[in-house]
Amino acid sequence: MKNSTELDKLKNVLFKHQASEQDQIYNLCAVMEVVGGYSELMNLPIPALQEVLKYLEFVNKQANKSMPKMPRMRKR
Repeated sequence: MKNSTELDKLKNVLFKHQASEQDQIYNLCAVMEVVGGYSELMNLPIPALQEVLKYLEFVNKQANKSMPKMPRMRKR
């Protein structure tokens, strides 16, 4: 990614959902972990980055499904 428009596209893809700042940082770190760091992230084409994000969303959903559910507390 050589110019600021590419960087803007990257920002839009990573933070497309009005996520909090903490969620944005988590998304950025998770993507960098999968692709191998910042330099690799900056060399990814946008469609490849979108696929990485879909993969991370899938992994997160699967992890949430496997977590035990807490019983609701009754109101007295």
